[in-house]
Amino acid sequence: MNEDEIPRGYVKHQLSHSRLFLPVQLSASLKAEFDESEALRVLHARNREAAKALELITEESEELEPMPEPVSSVTPGMRTIYKLRELEALTNRAKSFKDGDESARVLRIVKKLVNLGFTRKYQTPDPAVVAAMATEFPHFGDVIALVHRHLVLAHKARTAPLIPPILLHGGPGLGKTHFTRELARVLGAPSRTVQFDTGAENSALLGLDKQWSNSKPGILFELLCLGPVCNPTVLLEELDKTHKFSESCPLDALHALLEPSTAVSVRDMCLELQFDAGAVTYIATANDLSKIPEPLQSRFEIFDVQQPTPEQSIQIAQTVAAAVVKEYAGFNPVSRAVAVAVAHLTARGVRKAVTSAIANAVLNDRDYLKASDMRLEDIDGSASSLLH
Repeated sequence: MNEDEIPRGYVKHQLSHSRLFLPVQLSASLKAEFDESEALRVLHARNREAAKALELITEESEELEPMPEPVSSVTPGMRTIYKLRELEALTNRAKSFKDGDESARVLRIVKKLVNLGFTRKYQTPDPAVVAAMATEFPHFGDVIALVHRHLVLAHKARTAPLIPPILLHGGPGLGKTHFTRELARVLGAPSRTVQFDTGAENSALLGLDKQWSNSKPGILFELLCLGPVCNPTVLLEELDKTHKFSESCPLDALHALLEPSTAVSVRDMCLELQFDAGAVTYIATANDLSKIPEPLQSRFEIFDVQQPTPEQSIQIAQTVAAAVVKEYAGFNPVSRAVAVAVAHLTARGVRKAVTSAIANAVLNDRDYLKASDMRLEDIDGSASSLLH
């Protein structure tokens, strides 16, 4: 056989300089594997500069060299939270700390941020689930409608859900706190509560300056930079009661956080890391609007919450009672008479009264509730006439 002659059914190996021949089928298979491997190599190379950051944070003496932003396949359902240059700057600062333990702690945070990546997904709740809240919270109908509209718009337009800051105004006993916590649960994103009537400081949201011994990152850094989504929920309870506890106003940070143009570039005071908080959902409560600065009020969608009507109170009681009864297999639905007997109570009071009533029904060998199952101590005396 001549040197250039190739046996039938074989091809010459393209990477070999010797007379090496491969069966045609095997050669095609190897080529396909090579092409696939090459494609993966190119894909991984796109983010190689970002990967270098993880190596560089462990170096002891060299300053980080400027590096381009990593190329990422960011989809409409993702949002970039922090930039690579911010991690570089934080790494350099950590290396200059005199306290070795603090330096190591911050470098561990940087390493975690690199591993988490620069983007976070949007949490996109089902609009129908939010709309269903009107059954239990009919006197919050306008608030529910606002949130529902924004979620429907996001779904229809295939865009990210962005809910404007909400402020619920009204006297005590209207169920504002219970509603906000239930709304946060239905929205499905991680949430945190800032309680302004118990001494919340300006540092709660954006951290405490590192010059203080008890310095620590703020809630927003924990939710956004260390969390899984870019649109967590922050509950601001008793926003009008800050003046009682703090010389520096805890509301100061909110002026920038609630303004869309500045919320996209905020800085944690402890780590001095800049990040995007522009997609956070804020839900606040207050009893007295006059104690909240007007410029801050203008950043909220304000809702005046009223006492539920008698019929709404019965509807709320029936919904809450039905949820309690559902936990006990075999019990019949709650009658209107039971709902009327507890309609004057808070949601917590309804749960307590109905739970006790179920025990009484079981003792009487019944699988349904009667108004007479309610304990007098669980309900208001003014409703005692309803028991007979």
